[in-house]
Amino acid sequence: MAVRDSDGIMRHIGSAQCAQRICPADTLAVPLALVGLASGQLTPAALQGALRDPVSMYSRLALSLDTGRLQRYFEQLDYGNRGVIGGVDRCGGDPVLRISADEQLRFVQALHERRLGLSRHDCGVVERSLFCRKTSRPGLFAVESTTRVRADRDGEHAPSWFVGWVELPRNTVYFAANWLPSEEVGGLSVELLSRAVLSDLRATLGII
Repeated sequence: MAVRDSDGIMRHIGSAQCAQRICPADTLAVPLALVGLASGQLTPAALQGALRDPVSMYSRLALSLDTGRLQRYFEQLDYGNRGVIGGVDRCGGDPVLRISADEQLRFVQALHERRLGLSRHDCGVVERSLFCRKTSRPGLFAVESTTRVRADRDGEHAPSWFVGWVELPRNTVYFAANWLPSEEVGGLSVELLSRAVLSDLRATLGII
């Protein structure tokens, strides 16, 4: 899990895993939604369906935009290895599109701070549509992808992701966590595991 506050202080739980690029699974819906809005191929009303099936959204964008233009959008977003050429499968990119927890964190922070070079309006629409506010924890916004939703072409489950930020009175803390199916504990969702880690950080480091 990678955690960074708006002052730039970075902390890792599992540094090697945070740097490892893996498939984005359903969190791919976030950059695809941004590309869809920026290119005029997607309306705000269609964003809810994006998170449910980003593979279909990719197919729609690939048909509407030439590969070079789609590649340039991902380069502008600086999203993972930017590997959109070759398509996206049910895992959300394996083996083409990969992103690490560190890169997910930088991406979501740039989205929230409007540093992606895209319309501020479009960024706001994506935030409101895809980042669900968790009412049990005021100020927590996140997008989640679970292992129980998608599998790649070899039948292997995609990793679980929990990516977002916590808005505090004097700071904002950004985070990106991923777990592989074999790493999940007692059937807990990646959201619950992430909440436990964030709670530990609050207790030990006083950041949340």
